[in-house]
Amino acid sequence: MVINVLDIFKNFEKKQFKTVNAVSQDTIVSYLENLDRQEAVIEIAELIGLKQLSDTDKDPYRTSTVGLGVLINNLLDKGIKHFIIGLGGSATNDCGIGMLSELGVRFLSESGKLCRHGIKDLSKICEIDLSGINQKLEEANFTIICDVNNPLYGENGATYVYAKQKGLDERSFSEVDKYIINFSNLVSKKMKNDFSKGSVSSNILSMAIPYTIAQLVQVLYNLVDRIYIGHMAKNASLALTGVGLTFPIISIISAFGFLFSSGGAPLCSIERGRGNHEKAKKLLGNCFSMLIFTAILMMLIFYIFMRPILFAFGASEATYVYASQYLVIYLLGTIFTMVSSGMNAFINAQGFSRVGMATTVVGAVANIILDPIFIFGLHLGVRGAAIATVISQFLSFLWVMLFLTGKQPMYTIQRKYMLVNDFTIIKQVLGLGLSGFTMGVTNSLTQIVCNATLRQYGGDVFVGAMTIINSLREIFTLVVQGITYGAQPVLGFNFGAKQYKRVKEGIRFVSILGGGYTVLAWLMVSHFPEFFIRLFTKDETLVATTIPSLRIFFMGFFMMSLQFCGQSIFVALGYSKFSIFFSLLRKVIIVVPMTIILPYFMGVHGVFYAEPISNYVGGIACYATMLLTVWRSLSRKEKV
Repeated sequence: MVINVLDIFKNFEKKQFKTVNAVSQDTIVSYLENLDRQEAVIEIAELIGLKQLSDTDKDPYRTSTVGLGVLINNLLDKGIKHFIIGLGGSATNDCGIGMLSELGVRFLSESGKLCRHGIKDLSKICEIDLSGINQKLEEANFTIICDVNNPLYGENGATYVYAKQKGLDERSFSEVDKYIINFSNLVSKKMKNDFSKGSVSSNILSMAIPYTIAQLVQVLYNLVDRIYIGHMAKNASLALTGVGLTFPIISIISAFGFLFSSGGAPLCSIERGRGNHEKAKKLLGNCFSMLIFTAILMMLIFYIFMRPILFAFGASEATYVYASQYLVIYLLGTIFTMVSSGMNAFINAQGFSRVGMATTVVGAVANIILDPIFIFGLHLGVRGAAIATVISQFLSFLWVMLFLTGKQPMYTIQRKYMLVNDFTIIKQVLGLGLSGFTMGVTNSLTQIVCNATLRQYGGDVFVGAMTIINSLREIFTLVVQGITYGAQPVLGFNFGAKQYKRVKEGIRFVSILGGGYTVLAWLMVSHFPEFFIRLFTKDETLVATTIPSLRIFFMGFFMMSLQFCGQSIFVALGYSKFSIFFSLLRKVIIVVPMTIILPYFMGVHGVFYAEPISNYVGGIACYATMLLTVWRSLSRKEKV
């Protein structure tokens, strides 16, 4: 059967679009479009072809596919999802880096400079960053029409066969082919993150292990103060309890930082992918200003109302001394804390994940080194821990500021973008960041209620016990968090690729691995509680008080895996509202009321029973809902 090509495109409308040709000169290009079918037909020769150039313009070292990327972006905005592209007659030999740059892919040299034009830039590429790619490409597909079958490189490759007519000297063929081979290897390495290939479990572990290590560094940052303070020579238990009382305040400060980072950084990535660089710069500058303003406001509020706030949070006269000693100094670093964590998200959003990782590492290592020097060496006690923390936060802050005011990133902190005068941007940032902020605030709320109730029914020693227990929970939840968070990109990728069987396989793996780990952790804590408690204190009274409380608190730890698994699956597959609801259900609707009610009937240990009850109820409800919604939906789609 012979098919007339013209019949295929007879329902298409001829359109024109202003873009640039292969040497970045303005040009009007024609293409075919069918909006009803969401299809477009593009002929490369008409857009970035040889026939548009004079002989003097033919130079593959500077010709680029940028114009094609501009057109594709425009068509994506119009709702086109299927592209039919005819190859042949092009004037370029850049492997498409110009086109891909316009679509949000960043090609970086060793120094971090952007590479996007011709062979000259192709030769310099050392890293490929896909974080800002146009998200609309996820729903798009491309059909390439070509009448040749040459490989990318080699003697029968694109350069050796076609580059001469494009203006490349034959003596340069071998050198250019090396550039293309290097680029091909970089692409192959990057495409290893194609999670629709290979073992689902291996893909999940490859993401989970680095995340867990990163979180371990962050947790050490937060725990090291408590470990050192708990082993002070004098009043270690009271000091540990006092520092524990400051955690809700620190959580609130972190929540405000997260409000602007989780709200602004994703929007910055989206605008970068769209090529809207001005708005991306404004988002970064506005969030920087809002972080500074909020940090100053938080610092002033907590300084002015420190005493009533700490007593409301469960302080006594004895523990207030240590809490205030720590907080008075810690609050001096509020700006450092909020800016370093908040703006670090913008570093990661631009594809500099190693730099972003270093932000945390610099602070954590400094804190670990400085804590014993200031606490024991200089005999400053709790004040020494706070000083060490502030210095560490300052070093992280300095690292972030030096990078975001330097030459490497695409978007830097600039004064002209710091003026907060666009309420649309503020609304967008706050709207997107609100869920993360809510989670942070609810964490603080549960801590406040627990400490206040423990102070009422059990006194300072039980507040100290809860400080140790919460510290151990942070440690033991690291792995299950790493497993579930590491699974999110893998599950999301396969869901987008319509690999529903692989999504279900991933859910099974995460559920079994997460459940198995939390059972093991529960058994370890139940059988060896004293070993873990003595990491934080050598006070025999505090140890004896904490042992039964720890066993009660961790009774439902293995059920927590159901909550983590369910919520991560909801987030990965776009059911974020479910995730927020079940987080609020467990923390606010169950834990807080139970913490207040149970001590009336069970005494002080009722506070600790609230946690396993919430894990059982919340975990079962969350996972069951996931099975009834997500799993059923996947099963239906699998059959289609």
